[in-house]
Amino acid sequence: MSVILDAPVELRANSSSEEINTVIRDVYKQVLSNPHIMESERLVTQESQLCNGEISVRDFVRLNILSLVQK
Repeated sequence: MSVILDAPVELRANSSSEEINTVIRDVYKQVLSNPHIMESERLVTQESQLCNGEISVRDFVRLNILSLVQK
């Protein structure tokens, strides 16, 4: 089953916390095929890094994929 987003997701430097949370949810939806993941499955540190601008959306996606491979 593949998940196709309605529109590309973009995160800008001045994005609101709501926009960042939408990106995080959409990444989980795209990578894990589930926008409502369990708390234990969340990458809390990486989410924080994304919110703080320390990593890009591309890095966040890559880290999600790596976490799947390591399971």
